[in-house]
Amino acid sequence: MTALTMAQRRADFETMLAHADRARQVVSKFWTTEEGTPGKPLASLARDVAELCASWAAAAKRAKEGHPPSDQVKNLATLVAARCLQGLSERDPEGYLAPILKMVDYKLDGRDLGMDPAERIGWILSALGDAACCHHRGYDPSRVIIVYRLRTLAFEAVCAALAAERGLWQEEES
Repeated sequence: MTALTMAQRRADFETMLAHADRARQVVSKFWTTEEGTPGKPLASLARDVAELCASWAAAAKRAKEGHPPSDQVKNLATLVAARCLQGLSERDPEGYLAPILKMVDYKLDGRDLGMDPAERIGWILSALGDAACCHHRGYDPSRVIIVYRLRTLAFEAVCAALAAERGLWQEEES
């Protein structure tokens, strides 16, 4: 098992979330062209999540075979988190990071550590599906539920980036 303390894990999460937010600020100017095409932001997010999941599966397999995985998974996880943060920052420019940090206290569990690759992919896809169903106004007319769902997907992506950075591709042996 990992020797990281909860304080270290929280600090690492805060650092990775800040990294994702910096990435959001850099690449969000390229995403403005998507706003005029209905469904494009959601489709782009889904594409990035699919690439993250496929890359996670491949990296976990390479790691299990003793080959060093690349930084691609961490970069894709950061991109997914950045896309979520962009949507959140548009709705609440001043306070979009604090609620995600609060999630560390009750939702972190082992998400930032090693877990079965299929389980991690399942958590990420589940969060995407929850966010996707809120993208039409009939389901979420007040646009409140989408905020929570984007936070959850951002949280999962940051946890995946941390696990990738730590090289924890699979569940740790006891």
